[in-house]
Amino acid sequence: MPEKSPNQSTKSINDSLLALDITPKSLSTSKSKFDLQAVFTSPYASIFVTLSLLLFLFGLSYFIAYSYITKPKAPENYSECVKSKGSLIRESYPAVCVAKDGNEFIQPLSPEEQKLLEVAN
Repeated sequence: MPEKSPNQSTKSINDSLLALDITPKSLSTSKSKFDLQAVFTSPYASIFVTLSLLLFLFGLSYFIAYSYITKPKAPENYSECVKSKGSLIRESYPAVCVAKDGNEFIQPLSPEEQKLLEVAN
């Protein structure tokens, strides 16, 4: 087998490169494809992502603040316990109100009612 000279191998590579279709038509079809890198590096995409994150963070902070403000307070006395949702009133004398969190509040009695309940010595 005869050996190829370096010029012959170069010619065959050049011939194969020239045989490729590098017309403007083929170049224009490659540019019409969707370029993902151009989308992520465009300034419009950066602005859109920034505004979306700001809107999301604003909504999240509003939700947290709203839930903190409207959080129901635990009752601190018998009358608040009676008015709060989910509390139970035991039928006893004096009445006992049990709040959702388990705290118990006893109905305050007037001095006359307290005298009636005192045990005589």
